[in-house]
Amino acid sequence: MWIAPSASLHLLHAYHVPFKGLLAGEEFAGGVAYRERLELEAFLKDEMEALEQRARQLGIADVALKRSIREGEPTQALRAVCESEGADLVVIATHGRGGLSRAIWGSVAVDLLDDPPCDVLVIKPY
Repeated sequence: MWIAPSASLHLLHAYHVPFKGLLAGEEFAGGVAYRERLELEAFLKDEMEALEQRARQLGIADVALKRSIREGEPTQALRAVCESEGADLVVIATHGRGGLSRAIWGSVAVDLLDDPPCDVLVIKPY
């Protein structure tokens, strides 16, 4: 950890389920929703394990590493974690999308930079 060697880190994977309110009918709420939820949880677990492995490769000790997975709009989830953890710095990777894609999907990085909860460092994804 070259920026803050004694810092504790919080890995957050926030995800948003689009049109979730329209999916809550009786038919969907049954077996399909359960199977989809299990697949999503397995995917998120694998992604978080990959992030943790990368952190260990970079020399970050497990005791300095917190992790969480939250459903919800990513910017709001990041703000909530910043507040609860008393964060000094948010590091976020950006997809670098522009034009129509950004207009449709938005940008978590831009939203954070417009009204930062603390210092924000935007990087290219590894």
